[in-house]
Amino acid sequence: MRLSQLASLTALPAFLGLGLVGEDLVAVALDKRYQDVGDILFVLGLQGFIIPIGFFSNLVFAGLDRSDLSLKFSIAYLCIAIPAVWIAAGHGVIWALSASLITMGVATAVATVVQVSLLGGRLEELATALAPAYLSATAMFTVVLAASRMLPIEPGLLRLACLTGSGMIAYAFWLLAFHRREAVQAWQYAFRARST
Repeated sequence: MRLSQLASLTALPAFLGLGLVGEDLVAVALDKRYQDVGDILFVLGLQGFIIPIGFFSNLVFAGLDRSDLSLKFSIAYLCIAIPAVWIAAGHGVIWALSASLITMGVATAVATVVQVSLLGGRLEELATALAPAYLSATAMFTVVLAASRMLPIEPGLLRLACLTGSGMIAYAFWLLAFHRREAVQAWQYAFRARST
């Protein structure tokens, strides 16, 4: 739970932020021929929503000495994901990436439910631990999305800086204003774990 909490505090703003400013990042870093890459970055950025839940899935199964379950989940995921992505790919790259994201999200959610049950925990505890990062990321998403619609600036370095700055401020403000205790506990746990 603590590892997932720490991952949520770092992965969510990083991935979601990349997705939100992807179009502007492409305008600054790449040639105009690659302007469609911004949409791809947006879908990839949405993966940040599932990383805190599923990133440690195989590690948890190994720690529980249940590598057999890890293998079963992987095979089941591939059996569903491969045809889903193959069918979606007929409609384009964005559809294929979205199908992969959805199947991965469902697989990690199911694996997490099983792991919490095996550990004798409660899903409510995990949800409570992850809520600060998800709520802060939602605030960041709202602010950056609104800023991207309202800023009268052409895509470029200045617009990218404005969007990135507003996102960072929104995330940090929400986290520190409403979830300071949980954020401090997560970082303290990370430093304690690193020192042992």
